[in-house]
Amino acid sequence: MAAHLPKTLEEFPKAFGNASLIEVMKKIKSPAALTPTETNIWKYSGGALLLGRPLDTVMIFMGGSSGAGKSTTINTLFEDNELCSTSSSTSETKEPVRLRKTLKVTKESPPVVGNLTFVDVPGAFDTDGKNEVANFASIKKFRESSIELQSRKKLANLKIPNVTATVYPNIILFVLNAMDNRIVGPNSFFRKSLESFKLHDLFDKNHPNLIIVLSHARSLGGKAKFATLLQQKTNDIRKIIHEILGVSDVEVVPVENEGEDQELEKRGDFYVLPNGELSHYNLFQAMIKVFTRNEDLMGRLFAGWYFGSNCPEKKQKVEVETSQIELEPLDVALAGQALKDLQFAVSDESIVPQYNFSSLGCGFCPVSEEVKPVYLLSETGDASALQSKVIEIESSKFLIPNFINAYIKKTSRFQRISFYEKEEYQNHMKASYGIEAGFKLIVSASSEGRWISGAQGSYGSSLVKMVQEIQMATFKLDNPRGRVTHSKFIQELNSLPSTFTNDTAKDFRNFFSKWGTHIIYEEAVGGSIQLKCTLQSTSLTKEKLQEIEGQVSAIFKGFSGSGHVETDALSKGLKTVGVSNEQLEIDGGDPPAIITLESVNAAQLQEWAKSIPKKPVELRQSIKLYPYYNFLDNGEQCESLRQATAVYLEDTLNAKIQTAIDRNTASEKAVEDTVDEKPKGPPCFPKGTLVELWNGERKQIEQLSLGCFPLKTMGFGNSPLRGEMKLDKIAKTNFCTFLDAKSSKLVEYLVFHFSNGKKLIVTEAHMIFQYIPDRHQVKGKQAKNFKIGELSVFLNPTSGEMETPAIEEITKEMHVGAYSPLTMSGTFFADGFLVSSYANTNSFLQAQMALFPLKMWCSMNRKGVKKQMDVNNEQTSALTKEGIHPYAKFLMQFRKSFTSMAPSQK
Repeated sequence: MAAHLPKTLEEFPKAFGNASLIEVMKKIKSPAALTPTETNIWKYSGGALLLGRPLDTVMIFMGGSSGAGKSTTINTLFEDNELCSTSSSTSETKEPVRLRKTLKVTKESPPVVGNLTFVDVPGAFDTDGKNEVANFASIKKFRESSIELQSRKKLANLKIPNVTATVYPNIILFVLNAMDNRIVGPNSFFRKSLESFKLHDLFDKNHPNLIIVLSHARSLGGKAKFATLLQQKTNDIRKIIHEILGVSDVEVVPVENEGEDQELEKRGDFYVLPNGELSHYNLFQAMIKVFTRNEDLMGRLFAGWYFGSNCPEKKQKVEVETSQIELEPLDVALAGQALKDLQFAVSDESIVPQYNFSSLGCGFCPVSEEVKPVYLLSETGDASALQSKVIEIESSKFLIPNFINAYIKKTSRFQRISFYEKEEYQNHMKASYGIEAGFKLIVSASSEGRWISGAQGSYGSSLVKMVQEIQMATFKLDNPRGRVTHSKFIQELNSLPSTFTNDTAKDFRNFFSKWGTHIIYEEAVGGSIQLKCTLQSTSLTKEKLQEIEGQVSAIFKGFSGSGHVETDALSKGLKTVGVSNEQLEIDGGDPPAIITLESVNAAQLQEWAKSIPKKPVELRQSIKLYPYYNFLDNGEQCESLRQATAVYLEDTLNAKIQTAIDRNTASEKAVEDTVDEKPKGPPCFPKGTLVELWNGERKQIEQLSLGCFPLKTMGFGNSPLRGEMKLDKIAKTNFCTFLDAKSSKLVEYLVFHFSNGKKLIVTEAHMIFQYIPDRHQVKGKQAKNFKIGELSVFLNPTSGEMETPAIEEITKEMHVGAYSPLTMSGTFFADGFLVSSYANTNSFLQAQMALFPLKMWCSMNRKGVKKQMDVNNEQTSALTKEGIHPYAKFLMQFRKSFTSMAPSQK
């Protein structure tokens, strides 16, 4: 018998034996008294009731500006190009349309029956200009008459805490054309359409249900520009949404509905965007993320079922229902008045559309130079703070928030951004960012433009970068502490440990990885010209760099128009000091089509400089930072965060240096690369990963040693079946050695977010275990092969019980450190999850046999180590070294040689 979800609030009690709603609320307090059918109905419809969502339907609303691509996006999701009428020039959707699929989710017991419904509504600001008022009125009427969205006024009488009588769609996909470059101005279509849609009361501020879909994503450019432009648009969009809706961190998802026409690579059912994301699969992931965050169990169930690989309802025809809405004269009159009230007094024709505050108010890490895509400025309660003002810079106008101060002064600045020694780098940090670096390192430029330690020697060529900025104005956020009210940021900031120790270091690192270490409170706009040149020299000296700097500075004086500059002669002069391969990168204004000094003259640079005010850009080298520890009143907590910040920045710089060294060390690269794949980092876990010890304690992975307590693992019973192992019980295992250990390497990791709220961070090539519930067995496979919905094995540190949470989201993050510990069993618990010691293989048994000799050697060596070890200082006795273990290198070389000799197979 299937669990048919009730459609209305009146039908809801009938699903529980014709009880009243009050009796239902009493009944669910005793879960054991519920039948399996009632349990599923309460789990999904009851959850929707408490959340303020339709009871039997997962409703996905499609909104946005007219012609943005709403209907085409629906067609792509349903894999039916004829489903919704589309046109490249006019708005095709004239009234709300329901597109419904009735689903029977058989993976639940009993099966759950309900609907997945897309609602395609007319776009705001109709492209033909005739139906704008009627479109607005029809959406309003649909909202009021839709059975699924009917207000539940009876709930108010029950006085259930935190339950709203208003019903919202599960998700709103608000579609915006990525080619729209005028989203910042006060009268932009995006702002207007968002304002008009807000009037329909479809956005849920308490449980945000909004996702922005950037259609025509390929228009953002190729691989080089795509990520940068996407990030800029994402920041702009999030700031506008926060201003209008009061919602932060909205998902912004790029999609390309014309993947074949755009000649994008197709991988399975999806087209690959220039940033590597799979178009439309990324939209599914964003929906799952919203469902999970809102604890919308029905949304997650139905979306996961329908967009999964084996849904039988995909083959069934979509039910299309056009709303037969009859508009009364009063409806049209009210709609017309509402739209009239949305008009703005300031015309955006003269507002510079290209400039936006893409970084001001965001988190930042000054060493990695990464801007965090989270806008930390929120509503302050001061209405004037949410208003904007227009300022003029020369002949151009800018729209900026009232609480941002503008300092209009044209200045030029020249600086080198590759450094030879510690003092120069620290001076750069202080001058550029307004902070003291406090590093204990000597750094210099490498052939990749990265930094290397002075103690590591030098290379045959080094990259030097210099930049000249023309600043038109500086924008400053006064009192950043008083303006930052991002609730989640403040909550996590105040929840940081009061002391900074080895045990709490991971909490601080996770915080910095998400939010950065400082907020950007000042930035300049204008234009910049950057020179990159290669120094062909066996050693890089400070005197050599100063000589080059003098030559380049002379060239850049052509900006001022003080006279003719013989760039060709100066280019030849640079060659005399060992410089070659110079390249120019010009940003802002209308840059001339030049890439080398030999192809530019002073007149071109002067013309470019004149064009900067009309098309300014953010000057990244001019930003100023305010540290997060100054946000804290508690002296002890403030000092702990300050210490953690210094350590994190130094670790990040060490990681940058190590990355540069690794890129220049061909021998290690040759060993790590395999024939069939190139992992993005060593197959390991990041620094700070917690490992379960047998005595109940947890130890950071980098602190493991031969003398530490035995580790906890999960025993396997019986012989393997189809590569699977039967789970037994918690068992002991001893640490042997590290197969790979890099304390400072900056590595890209996969982050698995599970249904129990925990996460596992691991490189894509590392083997972890998938739980097979019907056989109570696990199967090892590389992390990159896991999919959303698959189960893992988790040891609850509080109860000691085994859990099998599901993967809800897979993301990527950069972390410092990479450690791959080998245990006698080949398994251990990392951050509570059962994992293996192996990588670059999907066969646990083969890896066990291959590493057996090394385990035996470690077992014999352990006895000798224990006799000499000071148990109170076990970390100093660890027999581990940086880099890959010699035995692991041998196996990798053997595998590479064997694979190269084997015949190729399809």
